[in-house]
Amino acid sequence: MATLAVNDKLRIKSDEYQWIVQRYSGILKSGEESWKAVSYHTSLFQAMRSIQRRVLRESDCTTMDDLLETAKESHQSLVRTTEQARLIDETCDFEETA
Repeated sequence: MATLAVNDKLRIKSDEYQWIVQRYSGILKSGEESWKAVSYHTSLFQAMRSIQRRVLRESDCTTMDDLLETAKESHQSLVRTTEQARLIDETCDFEETA
């Protein structure tokens, strides 16, 4: 199944039914990385939108100007990935033919 790194704290992992946004939670005693699920989505595009919204909600912004700047930065970093996600979704959206 796919595992897509978004940044050092967030990634998107898939299983046969869904796309899962995961947050890095540290290193286990075994030395393996630990990731915790934070949201579940039926499409990759939805998972990417969820990450963008999460970045804004969890920011340290104290003014609307700060939030707007964070939104712009987040948007720029996710535009390419979101477009790729949309193309993947469209490519995989099979329609039944009669």
